[in-house]
Amino acid sequence: MLMSVMVICWQVEIADCMQTLFRGNSLASKIMAYCFKIYGHGYLRELLNGLVTDMFIAAEKLGLSYEVDPARCVYCSYSIEPEC
Repeated sequence: MLMSVMVICWQVEIADCMQTLFRGNSLASKIMAYCFKIYGHGYLRELLNGLVTDMFIAAEKLGLSYEVDPARCVYCSYSIEPEC
C-alpha cells in the first residue's frame, strides 16, 4: 500500500498540469484502476445485489422479463423493452 501511495505522489509531482493527471498508461493510473476494480466490485455488489434480486423476483411473479429481444423470451407473456 505504501508503494502505491509513493507511485501516485510521484505521478502528481511530475505531472505537467492537473488536466492530464492520471491520463495515459502510467503505473499510477494502472494502480488506481486495479484498486477501483478490486474495491469497487465488492461495493457495487453489496449496494446493488438486493435491488436487482428484488427486481427479478417481482418480475418473475408477474410473468415479466427484462429481455430486450422478444424472440429470446419464450416463458413470459410480456417483455419490458426500453423506450428509444
